[in-house]
Amino acid sequence: MVLLSIFSPIFILYPIAEIEVLARKELFIFVFFLVYIFIPKKKKLFQNVYKSIFLFLGILIWEPIIFFFPFWISIDIIRNNYKKIDINFIKNLIYYIPSIILGFYIALNPLNAEEHLAMKEFLKNNFNEDCYGACALLKSKSTIYDNIIDTIRLLSLEVIVRYFLIIIIGFGPLFFLLKNFEIKKNNYLFFKSFNNLFFPLLIILSPVIILFLMGVDWGRWVNISYVHTIIFFIYLYKNNFTTISKNKLNLINLKFFSKKIFIFIFIIYCFGWNPKTLLTGDVASFPGYRIPYKIIKSVFIN
Repeated sequence: MVLLSIFSPIFILYPIAEIEVLARKELFIFVFFLVYIFIPKKKKLFQNVYKSIFLFLGILIWEPIIFFFPFWISIDIIRNNYKKIDINFIKNLIYYIPSIILGFYIALNPLNAEEHLAMKEFLKNNFNEDCYGACALLKSKSTIYDNIIDTIRLLSLEVIVRYFLIIIIGFGPLFFLLKNFEIKKNNYLFFKSFNNLFFPLLIILSPVIILFLMGVDWGRWVNISYVHTIIFFIYLYKNNFTTISKNKLNLINLKFFSKKIFIFIFIIYCFGWNPKTLLTGDVASFPGYRIPYKIIKSVFIN
């Protein structure tokens, strides 16, 4: 299950198969989060300064980082052993306020026509870049309402079923692990109400539903959600915050299939499909073949 979780096609394979998302802004968000979890527990002041600076910077780079703040707060709760909402927990939340205020300010103050034109001219004059893609969309879809309406227009039963299956199948092995692991000596705020990690992680991920309504890059949203979830789980596991009973451990390690059959299932599951970036795109098949082909074609033919 651990191998299947790591090699899930919505994790490592997705940005390679969908090459246009390989160097997108969320890479900064992943790096910010990874660096934060490696800050030693005792360096509380450094944690707070880091949050204040890099979450603020994260909002400037990619505003939807705000939907993933619950992962940061959850790390704080467990690492700092917050057991209830007290003055110490409230002080910790204060460091998120500047980033949240900035996020709401940007969302509620979209560019007007004159500002968009100024941005377009700045890009052309200083970087010789035309205003296209996300920059161009700031003119036609500058408000949250515009984005939600545009996304809803593209929704269909086929899209909803497809992404429901992508999430269930892609997250499946990780969900299985979350279902069988629990917080060790759990008396932490929020987490103590649950018997395992499955439902807490669903709640932590729930703000992302808003992001799905606000944009059509559903493949990216699934990938970003998965990266945060697996980083969070591995952090808890490697820092000895999680535990599992012997019976459940035996269930996870139970060999339902022979080695050859498992290898066949592993290859098909991990390298046989991947989601496309846009919600209207169908699931791609056999990226394990197409990715090397594209690389060879780009290097030796083009």
